[in-house]
Amino acid sequence: EPGESLDFISGHWRIFQYEKGHRFSVDDVLCAWFATSHAPRVDRALDLGSGIGSVALCAAWRLPGARFATIEAQEISLRLAKKSIAFNGVGDRVTPHLGDLRDEALVDDVVARHGPFDLVTGSPPYWPVGSALASAHEQAVPARREVRGVVRDYAKAAARALSPGGVFALVHQA
Repeated sequence: EPGESLDFISGHWRIFQYEKGHRFSVDDVLCAWFATSHAPRVDRALDLGSGIGSVALCAAWRLPGARFATIEAQEISLRLAKKSIAFNGVGDRVTPHLGDLRDEALVDDVVARHGPFDLVTGSPPYWPVGSALASAHEQAVPARREVRGVVRDYAKAAARALSPGGVFALVHQA
């Protein structure tokens, strides 16, 4: 669609993203690589604050036998994630959910449907509101700024969703 691009993300897999909005970054790829390299066995995985689906798609590419659920609060980003999931033919094993990861009832519902999870990933925003330049595109704001939760919120949601012995992997500034 106008204003979107379709780009390679992992192997032959591709991702839809806005040309001027939030785009996947090396942080997303690194999070997926680290998570899939350090989780001993993954049948079920959850990606929190999944945005356009970049972490989940990279992890799904590396773990072809695993099933994934995602939680994303922005409909605009979730729409792109759904397009990428369909384009890559993984709709049977990647299930996106619309909602805020701070909503305990939502997290519990996703766990009841798909979990508990052997692996939970996240790439939270790094910058408190007012501490960095504003994003030009509205869709990129929550991906960069802590307008909808901080790393602690991701950890709390992960704790609700993890199976015993599961791994929580995220990328965040030191």
